[in-house]
Amino acid sequence: MLRLYGVENSMKSIDIEIKVRNKSRERKHSLLSEKLKLYNVILLGYQKDLCKLECKKCNTVFHNHPVTINAKIRLLINPCNICNPHPLTHSAAEKEVVKFIKNTYLGEVLENQKLIGIDGKKFEVDIFIPSMNIAIEYDGLYWHSEVYKDKFYHSNKTKKCAEIGVRLYHIWEDDWTYKREIVESRIHGLLSLSKTIAARKCTIGELSNPVYKKFCENNHIQGYGIAGVRIGIFYEGCLISAMGFSKNRSIISGNRNRDSYELIRFCSVKKTRIIGVHQK
Repeated sequence: MLRLYGVENSMKSIDIEIKVRNKSRERKHSLLSEKLKLYNVILLGYQKDLCKLECKKCNTVFHNHPVTINAKIRLLINPCNICNPHPLTHSAAEKEVVKFIKNTYLGEVLENQKLIGIDGKKFEVDIFIPSMNIAIEYDGLYWHSEVYKDKFYHSNKTKKCAEIGVRLYHIWEDDWTYKREIVESRIHGLLSLSKTIAARKCTIGELSNPVYKKFCENNHIQGYGIAGVRIGIFYEGCLISAMGFSKNRSIISGNRNRDSYELIRFCSVKKTRIIGVHQK
């Protein structure tokens, strides 16, 4: 509840809260409209939980979820479903993940496996590797958005798995579609299949911002993150890992020590693990 000084009537406070929410919604609507114009797409409005849009390039009206639209824009991809159709349905993409794991890992791989929580209730995971107690979920942006799932759904499921000794890894639809090599590399790491290099055989050195940026974009699932201090790990003269640090953000960390630094990015070249740098 938002209250202002001098406002005693609770109904007035509710009116103010609604107005603030409406202004926030209008601001998001305006911001999305401006981004879409760069792709010659017009935001016509909303239909239930979907955006109604018109692509001037192909003269087509279509609907899409705002999470999916923003994911495509973030990756500089045309959000039009006709000009740039999504290559896979949820189930087909999940099958691709299963196929990749089965082609990579020789052990047993189970699909749609029922597990039993500490409360005795059963719950399902998309993929389960019993020999390693590893579970994998494929999360589509539409059905796994906060419109259809509680905002704590994914973290609660991760905790539920952890309570019975199972490590759960989430694969998001946009990551699998647009950053598949990085996701595959992370799966390699989960299954202990990555190439290993001993840290004692490596050297360290500072990185220029362009080198650091390119390395993060190629190897980190979140891409580039601005960092004032950039450190690289080299093996036989080649950059194999990078770390980026920035001044401590007290609002996020709660640490008000201005002399401390926060790790912004840490990644290694795909399908590679550096013993003594990475923790399993």
